[in-house]
Parts: sequence; structure tokens; C-alpha cells
Amino acid sequence: MKHFLLSIIVVASLLLASLVAQAAPTLAPADTVAGQARFAKIMSAGMCAKLEQESQKTDLTKLPPAESEALFKKLMLTTMGDNFVEFSALLEKKGKGEAEALGRAIGEQAVFDLMQTCPKAAPLLAKLGSRHVPGGAEITPAEREILLPMTQDACQRLSAENAKQPLDQRTPAQRAAAVEQALQGVFMSHSDALTLQYGDEVLQDEAQAVEIGKKLGLLMLEVCPAYIALVGRDHLDRQRAEASLPAAKPKVPAPTKPQPTKKKAPAVPAK
Repeated sequence: MKHFLLSIIVVASLLLASLVAQAAPTLAPADTVAGQARFAKIMSAGMCAKLEQESQKTDLTKLPPAESEALFKKLMLTTMGDNFVEFSALLEKKGKGEAEALGRAIGEQAVFDLMQTCPKAAPLLAKLGSRHVPGGAEITPAEREILLPMTQDACQRLSAENAKQPLDQRTPAQRAAAVEQALQGVFMSHSDALTLQYGDEVLQDEAQAVEIGKKLGLLMLEVCPAYIALVGRDHLDRQRAEASLPAAKPKVPAPTKPQPTKKKAPAVPAK
């Protein structure tokens, strides 16, 4: 079960990390400046409006992954251009040398907001996620028939949890536990369908579990992106925290004191 959970979280975090400013090699976020969060919401709202217009011309669910990524980048750049005066004002507070870091931080927050508030973005984000998970994750029609009901079940369970206490008000550990609990219930309820599709050893096969977890993560981006966005951001935050920690110095064993050797007493000659 841990392998399924980790795969799903990694899908979400990779999506958030890699779609924003892909030329930037580091995960370190920019320092917060006044107005940054507000501008990210302007970006996500603008991108969502453009997606609404685009969806009237094109079926976004049928776009190939490469075209989905090109469309996403175009939406982000044109929305940034529409609001460049305000971005320039933010940049003056931060310093022109920090344009890349600031753009990356705003872009990531905008993607997170899209996952939370823009249903039209869900199929596009799922296609983008499929391009950025390690090894890819192509979902065949037969798999989709099995995995989509599981995904819908998981999202319903998370919605029930969210109704008890909003997931965004819980700690990262509590959110991960809620997702894991939902998945445990789903796999128990759908174990017959899983074994029929993947074989009797599916729940014990670590490699296969990882692959199925990737696919469930992508389907969750379609069905309930708001929940997977939360655990994805938690994973990114944890990566950043680990990256900022100083490298542990190798322990040097303490020098051992030489032990005094006892001198043997000279042998006494026999009388």
C-alpha cells in the first residue's frame, strides 16, 4: 500500500515542480514579497478563463500530451504578458536578478490554484502529468475501465474526509494518512477487479504497485485534483526542507589512546 501512496504523491509533486519554469534547476522557492500570492491567483484565474475559451474550440481531453504541454506553456506566458505591469512591480520589490526565481514561485502557486479552482484544467493537467512521471504512465482503455471507478471511489472517500475536517487545514502527516486510508478502502473494495486485470500477485508486486499508483495519481488529477494538489505540495515542501539542510559531516572516529604494554618480569633461574 505504501508503494501506491508514494507513487500518487510523486505524480502530484512532479507536476507542480516541472511544469512551471523548467529551465530552473533548483527547488528552492523565492522569498515571499507583498502581492505575490495575489498575483498567483490573478494568473490562475486568467489561465482558467483562457482554458474555458480554448475548450469551446478544442476537446482538451483528446489533446496529445505534447500538445497539452505546449498549450499550457502558451497559456502561462500569455497570461503573464497580460499582467506584465503588475509582475514588473513585484519584481522591483524583489530585484531584477530574481526574475527567474520569482516567476517560478508564482507559476507553481498558479498551478496549485488551478488544481484547486479550475475544473476545466483537470484533463490538461493530467495529460501534462503523464509526460513528467518517471518512465511515463500510459493508461490503456482496459485499465481505465478498472482504474477510473477506483479513482472515483477514492475521491468520494476523500470528499467525506474533507467534510469532517478540511484537508487543507490538516498537517501534512494527517493529509497523507487520510489519502492512505482512502486508498486502503478502495483497494479492499476493488481487489477482485484489480486481480482480474493485473493478476493475483498485484498487491504484493512492488514494481507493479508503483506503476498502478502512477496511473491512479494521473486519474485523480482528472477527478479530484484539489486533493492530490495538497499532498503534492507537501511532498515538494519536504524536498525543499531536506535540500536546505546542511550536509551531514562524516563522523571521524575518535583517536584511540595507545594501551600501555605490560613488561614481562624476567624469568627467575631455577636453583
